[in-house]
Amino acid sequence: MPIEFFCEHCQSKLRTPDETAGKRVRCPQCGNISSIPLESSSSTTTPEPKKDSVFGNQPTTNQPAANPYSSPVVDSRPAQFASGFPSYSNRESIKSRLLGPGIALIVADSITLLGGLIILFGAFMGLGNGRQPIEEAIVPFAVSFYVIVLSSVSVAGGIGMVSFKNPRLAFVGSITSILNGVCCCVLPIPFGIWALVVLMDHDVRNHYT
Repeated sequence: MPIEFFCEHCQSKLRTPDETAGKRVRCPQCGNISSIPLESSSSTTTPEPKKDSVFGNQPTTNQPAANPYSSPVVDSRPAQFASGFPSYSNRESIKSRLLGPGIALIVADSITLLGGLIILFGAFMGLGNGRQPIEEAIVPFAVSFYVIVLSSVSVAGGIGMVSFKNPRLAFVGSITSILNGVCCCVLPIPFGIWALVVLMDHDVRNHYT
């Protein structure tokens, strides 16, 4: 009569001839060696699986133990790509960095824009009253138009920075703010440089696109 028993490792039910009693046999399921009992154990209750850990019968691996004195593994990728996609907190921090120079461009170049409009209005008034010949009004007209155009572009660039839109317009606006200050009023120069430095930052260019 065949001997029926359970594998000591995977608990698979095995059957061997009765003359193999007391010998050892390899389990065809898990490949481990089990001892053949002297009599069949099929009538007994299925034994509980061996528990190598609190999670049940887990396969053992020959992994070396972790060295408690080893240096921690550091992810060398940029922070915005470490998780596979740009970090939301980094994006918010970039917005806050653009807010200051954006507001500064709007305020400074709005002042120069107002000055250009005043110059243009004075030139028209001088021509209308006949107190200024047209030859002499060419310079005020040219200066006023120059200031108005550059200031308008700079204000638009500042609005783009504040709203986190139009990065190219913001870049052009910071340059026009510097040019406007060089040729007419020095007020926008530091704010244009500030905006340009922030826009050239590597993290800002990665997020502000």
